[in-house]
Amino acid sequence: MPTDYIAPFALWIVIRHMRLADGSHHTEPAWVRSEDHRDLVVFVSRLHAYLYATLRNIDHTRGESDGWQCIPLSAFDLCGCIREADGPLKCAMAFSFECDATGALIIANGAPRLRFVELTFNVPNPVEGAVFNFSQGAFDVMREQWE
Repeated sequence: MPTDYIAPFALWIVIRHMRLADGSHHTEPAWVRSEDHRDLVVFVSRLHAYLYATLRNIDHTRGESDGWQCIPLSAFDLCGCIREADGPLKCAMAFSFECDATGALIIANGAPRLRFVELTFNVPNPVEGAVFNFSQGAFDVMREQWE
């Protein structure tokens, strides 16, 4: 099911298709983890999403498969993630990569470390037909960080 959303510009997500042990297929999005939860990564830049996917495909140190790719958020089933989470959905709105003091990308677990703004969506039940509003306030915070 495609995702309907409101944002000032197109948003992107990084996914890979996996075959599970039972033979079924699963689409796994990229996540960032914190101490007590994980956030679905939504990119505000197609270039950042593409680079993130490319770098994830290079790293096989954790036994990860490649096949990471960037797609428009509108082509992803965000409602399916909410059904699986069975509660509020936390999104990490990624707007840049982190660099060290020399300007080199910081790579952790095979992926560039992201700078992001966290948004939480409390969605109705059933979630079908939900429209996700990526608030202007989040984009204002990003703009301040870029300046």
